Amino acid sequence: MSFAEIDEAPPHEEDPSPERRPGRPIRPSGPERRALIRRRLLAMLLGAALLVLLVIATRGCLDARADRAYREYARDVIALSDESLQQSNSLFAVLRGGGGEGPVELQTTVNGFRTQAEQLVDRAHALDAPKRMTGANRFLSYSLEFRRDGLAGIASELPTALGEQNRDAATARIARDMRDFLVSDVLVAQRVAPELRDGLADRDLAPESDLPAKEFLPAVDWLEEKTISDRLGALREGPGEVGAGARGLALGVVTAGGETLNESAPTQVSAAPDLSFSLQVQNQGAVPEEQVEVSIAITGGATPLAVERTLESIPAGGSETATLPLAETPPTGRPVTVTIKVDSAEGEGRTDDNESSYPATFVPG
Repeated sequence: MSFAEIDEAPPHEEDPSPERRPGRPIRPSGPERRALIRRRLLAMLLGAALLVLLVIATRGCLDARADRAYREYARDVIALSDESLQQSNSLFAVLRGGGGEGPVELQTTVNGFRTQAEQLVDRAHALDAPKRMTGANRFLSYSLEFRRDGLAGIASELPTALGEQNRDAATARIARDMRDFLVSDVLVAQRVAPELRDGLADRDLAPESDLPAKEFLPAVDWLEEKTISDRLGALREGPGEVGAGARGLALGVVTAGGETLNESAPTQVSAAPDLSFSLQVQNQGAVPEEQVEVSIAITGGATPLAVERTLESIPAGGSETATLPLAETPPTGRPVTVTIKVDSAEGEGRTDDNESSYPATFVPG
């Protein structure tokens, strides 16, 4: 190739149009810009409001679920307590009356109560207690375990205590077994019931019904060997000999306006216009009792209130419930004492269980 050819080569042609760079979008100004800002602020406010509503709704659902859990737990505790107290009524009815059963039959009966008590312990352990109630549930389980163990001990000792050999030693062991019931009552009264009430109060909830205030151990004299020896002695003699002269009446469960009265702790009772008291009267003897007088006296208000009624008859070894409506509305907002009395039967040896006094406060119904 010659230099001439090189010189004649056409020069490199450059693109006459330079590369264009993309331009920035034109921002709105003036009224359009202010409208855009308002729309964005409105969207942010709506988003924040929706978020707040979502948080409130979620919290409300959680609170409702927690309230439901507390109410269900309270219902479960009350149901267990009711069933346990039914075992108490059955046990001491057996120890008071016997029904003509021999030592082996009595042991079988009380062992049946122990089996039922064991089931209550299992149910207490299985309760789904809210975190705030874990302490109450632990003490509830302890109290039911003490009752189960007391029933097991009594069932084990009954045949010997009703027999002829080593009777006194077995009676002493039954008296010690009765202490298990006393411990269980203390746990319920001082640990379970207060924690249950406080836990519900923390959430502004009221229990659908109060924890039963009646104690498993009906009277402290059951802790004494003499009382147990006397009762078992009557069982050994059999219903025929007891019926020849032994008679006895006793006051059982007392309720007012659906609330069970308690000798050791004040009970709040709704003073509705149709307020009535229900009294369980037990015939612990082996002969029927007729024309049994029962009475109620309410003191502590400006004017004492009193009402009486006569039960036509109570079968031997049975019980009757007397309903006594109040003619006047009791005083409200102040502590009062409700005294219940069952007139003793002719020739009755023990009368300490014929009368009881209960602290109470009536509230407007």
